[in-house]
Parts: sequence; structure tokens; C-alpha cells
Amino acid sequence: MNAEIPIPKTTSRAAACRPQSMGFTLVEVLVSMVILLMMMLIITQVIGTAQRTWRQASSRLSQFREARTAFDTITRGLAQATINSYRSYDYGGPSGQPTSALQFPVGYTRTAELGIKMGPTNSIMTGLGAPNVTPGHAVLFQAPLGYTDDANFRTLDRLLCVRGYYVYFSDDVQYLPVGLTGRLESKSRFRLYEYQPTTETNMVFASTVSNPDGWTSIPTESAKANSRPVAENILTLIMAPSFTQASIGGGAVLLNQASKAESYTFNSYTDANKRYQLPSSIQVVMVAMDEESATRLAQQYGNSPPQLFPSRFASPATLSSDLKLVRESLLRQKVNFRIFTSTVTIPAAES
Repeated sequence: MNAEIPIPKTTSRAAACRPQSMGFTLVEVLVSMVILLMMMLIITQVIGTAQRTWRQASSRLSQFREARTAFDTITRGLAQATINSYRSYDYGGPSGQPTSALQFPVGYTRTAELGIKMGPTNSIMTGLGAPNVTPGHAVLFQAPLGYTDDANFRTLDRLLCVRGYYVYFSDDVQYLPVGLTGRLESKSRFRLYEYQPTTETNMVFASTVSNPDGWTSIPTESAKANSRPVAENILTLIMAPSFTQASIGGGAVLLNQASKAESYTFNSYTDANKRYQLPSSIQVVMVAMDEESATRLAQQYGNSPPQLFPSRFASPATLSSDLKLVRESLLRQKVNFRIFTSTVTIPAAES
């Protein structure tokens, strides 16, 4: 009987020397943790950048939406300006009015009780402050807007009212909600204001021959009591009137051809060649910045108005170059801004 002799199992030297797997080594764990931390850091930075970008974009969108609404308010208001001029006796002289009861008229001339006045803000809304707190231009005009506090008149939505627009640097204490005054920190900002006295206080009806534009002399108390802020962070408001050729010196009206404004200042009561007339159009320019830029400037200037660009705008002929300087100055100071511009046609203008 043959017995089987067992053959011993052999183990190779490589198999004998191979250590058995017991998990990750300390080096592998450390490397993995470093890679994971780097990835988390990159993700955090990306998320942070995205959040900051979203906040900035949201702030700009919200701020400039308010500025756009304010700009539309100005253009809609100006488009409704009226003057209702008519023909009356002309007695000669600069004013065209009689100097005595026995004076005979020399002809007929255009006249009106209503009017429009525009120019530097501190020359119209007098008493509010120096040019650095009242930058740019202001305008006052009459329009059938029907604004009244009398309940008996509220159905008369075409009543004659005074309207005005201007930029003013001030705090917002008087506009804080009742009960929060002293609890909320007030903000000093450039703001666009709308001057809107009621129909029943329209001083055009108290005008006299010697003072026909008396209603355009706005005392400080009236300006503050009858004004409301329309939008914050409006840096300046520029307005340039234009007139058709016929309204300047007579003759045929040249359609779509308005003379370029020679001056930002215009008073329909006193300008000899354009007396008792409305501009055929008004070019309106408004410069706004976002709240983030305003907050940074407030930390730098406190409650003083920041000087962001030179007070140019001496003549409409240099408007384009002046706006270029404004852009360069604001970019240099890292102010996020937007410039709104439009030419408002006034249907009530007479040729």
C-alpha cells in the first residue's frame, strides 16, 4: 500500500515580506486633510466672493431703481409745465407796462401770469445753504397737478400747482418715523427734493405788476415745509432750456430744430427775447451714486458734504466735457455712479 507523502506548501520571499494592510497611514491621513482644507478654503472664498458680488449688484439695482423713478418723476413733471400766455396791450419800455394811468398803448405783446424759473439752486431756493450743500440746478414752474389738502377740492385733479425740483445735502431727522427719532441714527446725504405746495397756497395769484415772479422767491421755511425727498444719493441735477427758432426772434417754426441753450439760467418773466414763453424742451441730467459708496464717503467726510467733482457746468456749450470730468473724478474716487440724461419736450410751449 502506497502512502501519499504530503508536499509542504512553499511561500515566496515576496509574499513573506509583504506587510498585511491595517488601514491608512498617518502620512496619508495628513495629506488628505490638507487637500480637504484647501478645497474648503477655495469653496469658502468662492462663496464669499459670490455673496459680495450679489450684495453689491442688489444694492446698485435697488439704489439706481430709486434714482430712475426719481428721474421719471422730474421728466413727467416738467412735461406738464404750463404758462397760458395771451396777448395784451404793450405800453413800451422794458416791462411793457404803463407808467401812468393816462399812457396810451403802442401795440400788443405777449404776457402771462404763470411762468417758469430755473438756474443754480442757491439762487432759487435761497436760504438753504452754500453751493456745496445745494449743488446743481433747480426749477420752479406751474402745472395742472391738482395737489391739495382740502377734501372739497380733491376731485379737481387739474388744479394749478407750483412744482419744483432741486438737490440738497442734509440729514433725515425730520423724516424719521414718529417714535424712532433719537433711536435711529440719522444719515446725512445728498437728496433730490420735490417742492410741492398745495393749490390753495399758490402765490401766483398774489403776484403784482411790479413783482410778477414773486411766487418764485421761496423762503427757507416754505422750502422745508413743502418739500419732500424723492430719492437719496442724487449728487447733482443739471437742466438746460432750449427754444425753437420762432420763439427766439419770430419767423417760421423750424420743426425739430431747437436752438441750443446759451445759459442754464432762465426766467420767463425777465428774459427779454423769451419773455412769457416756455422752453420747447429741457435737457435734464442727473448724477446718482449707490448707498455703499455713500456710506464709505460718510465715514470719510462725516456730516459734511463730500466734494466729489469740480463745480463746473458754467455753460450748456461745455456740458459734454463737464460730464466727462465728472465721470473721471468719480471713477478716481471709486464711487459707483450712474448718469441719467433725457430731453423733455414741453407740449404747452408756444412758438
